Amino acid sequence: MNRLRPVDTAIIEACDITPDGKVYLTTAIGISPILLEKASKIIIELNSFHSPRLREIIDVVVLHGTNSWPKGLDTPMSRVGKPYAQVDPSKVIGVVKNNEPDEVAEFSDSDETCVKIAQNVEKFLLDEMIKGSIPKTFLPTQSGVGNIGNAVMKQLGESKEIPPFYMYTDVLQDSLIPIMHCGKLLGAITCALTVTTKSLNEVYSNMDYFAKRIVLRPHRKYQIISSHHPNSE
Repeated sequence: MNRLRPVDTAIIEACDITPDGKVYLTTAIGISPILLEKASKIIIELNSFHSPRLREIIDVVVLHGTNSWPKGLDTPMSRVGKPYAQVDPSKVIGVVKNNEPDEVAEFSDSDETCVKIAQNVEKFLLDEMIKGSIPKTFLPTQSGVGNIGNAVMKQLGESKEIPPFYMYTDVLQDSLIPIMHCGKLLGAITCALTVTTKSLNEVYSNMDYFAKRIVLRPHRKYQIISSHHPNSE
């Protein structure tokens, strides 16, 4: 776990902030809760483009120590944190209002190499299921970012032999929205919704469906080891 150097000013995007310092983040949680805690000064970008219902998928859990692990975080879709991050209101030096979608470019279509890799991954997983190394109910997957990752997830999503599954991913991309919408991807835990405006609007228009299937959580890599915490090392 990495220690974060002192931060003078942090700019944090939010869809709401309350007078007592509750910050309702938007599509990227990342290390925002830690920055809100550690930065000396905070500027909030209050972006009204984002749905206020994002709080239904956000699960802010801040760990303080390499061995700390929240109780109850036992399954892919467990929610044990809060729908907001906390900041000392006295540190907020400004709130800038905005109404702009995220600027996320579409990935190009998968080429022949990406498709072949995806087919090989599917075959490997199916072979492991036949051998019994993977249960017939399958296991949660973890996907990378980019054209190969998108091709693999599309292949698994369209496979008639791969059962419905959960996944972990640093960022949730466009390719996952259709396979989640059709029920093949049961749920995803991620740090950010890195999707195009079209896909994000699809999520926002169907929050009754997607809010139960997506969990946005902070990135653990840069969480601070607080010296006063009982689990600190």
